[in-house]
Amino acid sequence: MSENTEISERVLKVIDFLGVNRSEFGKKLGYNRSQSVYDIINGKSKPSMDFFEKILNSEYSEIISLEWIITGRGNMTKTYEIPNTEEDVNLKDLVKAQKKIIEYQEKEISNQKKEIERLKKHSSDQDLLYRSVAEPIEQLKPKK
Repeated sequence: MSENTEISERVLKVIDFLGVNRSEFGKKLGYNRSQSVYDIINGKSKPSMDFFEKILNSEYSEIISLEWIITGRGNMTKTYEIPNTEEDVNLKDLVKAQKKIIEYQEKEISNQKKEIERLKKHSSDQDLLYRSVAEPIEQLKPKK
């Protein structure tokens, strides 16, 4: 398997983990067109330095390991190990990182709830449209 294909697969895993679609991921990275992300995932183009910089400068950089995306080494998500000695422990940084992860997850949950409501409304609108068309058609059919 080529290195590019492996990176593409890891990018796809990141998108799945974040619970966003490819288009949302691209927009959050700052791409005007999500085609760039699609091309990377589908192996049509190699991820560029610009792509990696966009990840590094995005809100995802607090959660996702760029080293993992590039090399596959380590974990996809950033982990914080608590050191063995008390003086090495920087709990403030650990708590700060955990709060960022929670904030991000809460924001994503809120976005998902909004999307669910939008889809429910769309479904309801589609149902009304179907009824408005189906009922007159039923009335036009000859009665037996």
